[in-house]
Formats: sequence, structure tokens, C-alpha cells
Amino acid sequence: MTKWLGVRAAWLLVTLFCMFFGSSLIAETGASSGDFLKISAYSRGMAMGGAWVAVAEGTGALYYNPAGIGRKGVGELSVSHSELLQDLKLENFSIAYPLRNGSGVGLGVSYLGYGSIAGYDVSGNATGDVSAYSLLLAVGFSQRVSSNLSVGVVIKPVFERLGGYSAHTVTTDIGLIADLGQFSFGAQVVNWGGSVKFIDDKISLPTAFRVGIAYRTLGASSVVSLGGSRDSEGLYALSSGIEYHYSQNLTLRTGYSSTLQNQSNAGDGISFGVGLNMQSIGVDYSYCPSGSLDGVHQITASYRFGR
Repeated sequence: MTKWLGVRAAWLLVTLFCMFFGSSLIAETGASSGDFLKISAYSRGMAMGGAWVAVAEGTGALYYNPAGIGRKGVGELSVSHSELLQDLKLENFSIAYPLRNGSGVGLGVSYLGYGSIAGYDVSGNATGDVSAYSLLLAVGFSQRVSSNLSVGVVIKPVFERLGGYSAHTVTTDIGLIADLGQFSFGAQVVNWGGSVKFIDDKISLPTAFRVGIAYRTLGASSVVSLGGSRDSEGLYALSSGIEYHYSQNLTLRTGYSSTLQNQSNAGDGISFGVGLNMQSIGVDYSYCPSGSLDGVHQITASYRFGR
């Protein structure tokens, strides 16, 4: 009886969350800035097509669903490197640590360097190269509110700089995960609130609402997941992913993501990845399509502690 009541309570909270935040986002359509916030900073999630809202755990939960920060039950430290196009590179350092009673805390730093950008004055004369970068801090907390349900929040200060101009703001992610046996359900609001202002232009961040479902199979070692999202520009997308533990040391992943409207999206297409696990150390590689570009390569090295 207690377990049944917990399941019904989890379902009720998930439904209320989706109704409240989903309807809020529908009213917030419009242009957005801070597109670097859409880039994944964790290889497992990227390899599974981004369908990680119901799977999120450890440091990856800082970017896919903060409710999963303490879900793994062990601490994790991760470092990621992403090769984008030309000189663009994304670097990330994150740490997540579980506390008592199923709660957890996490901290992450992401830095996107744009390389050297040629500068020109209003007459078109070269003025020399200028530097540009984007910086994200992520401070997260999760709490298990029942045996089936966890909630979490991430506060994200964002800093952007282009030459002599800079902008900064603070935005928030909110999420929940309901674990119901082999199934798990997740919902997340990404980049809620905040806007950046360069000179006289003030633009909101790329807000989105995401939901997901995952099923753990083969002794709960492998995962099949599905996800859906709606962003503040009114675009709907679906994603799916599979994580298959081939052996104790080798994990294979693949995923697919697609925007439903007839509009090209850089992240649409098939992604894949592989993970190597050596006791407390893991190395994960992922490849994600990027429109007509060569795609995004990402590698994440992680260390698990506190078992």
C-alpha cells in the first residue's frame, strides 16, 4: 500500500509539473540568444541523442536533469572536451556528490572559446583580431522527496564576451525524476528566466521544456529511452537512445534526434558513442551530427568515488 501511494504521488507531481511549466513555455515564444547553452557537456547523453532526461545521474545531471545529481549514490568528477567547427572548442569540468537521505550537490564550469575573430570598423577596415568566449557556471542541488521521486534545481550564471563588449545573466533549470521499477520518468525546464544584453539589444535565453521516459533492461544494466521537447521558438523535437552494456568494461550507445517541423536543426540525425569502464575510471566518446558541418566530437573522462 505504501509503495502504491508513493507511485500515485510521483505520477501526480509529474503531471502537475508538466501542466504548469509546459503551459508557461507556450506563452514565451520568441527569439533567443546563448545558443552555446544547447551544446551538451556530457558524452553519454550526447551519444543517446539527448534522450537523457529520465536517465540523468551524476555530473551529467547538471545539464540534463538536476533531479539526478544525487541519484547515482556515488560521487563523480568529470572532464569533457568537445571539438566543434574550426576553432570552436567547449571545455567542461564538473563534480557531483551525494549527501544523506538521497540528496546531492553539484558544481560545473563550461568554457566555450571562439578562437580569433577578425575585427573591422564601420568603414570595413581591419582593426585586428578580437577575442570572444562564453562561460557557464552550474550550481545544483537535488533532493529525494519520496522513495520514487527526486527533484532538483541548477542555478546558472552565464557570462559572454565579444571584444570589448560583455554581457551576463543568471538562469535556472528545474527538474524531477520518478523511478517506478524498471521505468523512470523525467521532466525538466531548461534556462528558465534571464536574458543577455549587448549594447542596446536584449535577448532571452533558449528556454525549453523536456520530458522523457526510460526502461532499464537486461538486469537493469542497459537502457532504452525516449524524449520530447518544446523550445521557446515553438519547435518540437523527439529523441531516442539506447545504451547497451556489451561487457563489464565496454558500453555501446546510439541515438536519434529530429525536429518535427520542416525546419533544419543542427542536432538532427543519428548519434553514437562508446564507453570504457575500468573500475572507478570511465572514458566516454560521442559523435553528434551538426547540420552540413562535420559534426561534434566529444570525450568525457570521469572518476567515481565514495562507493
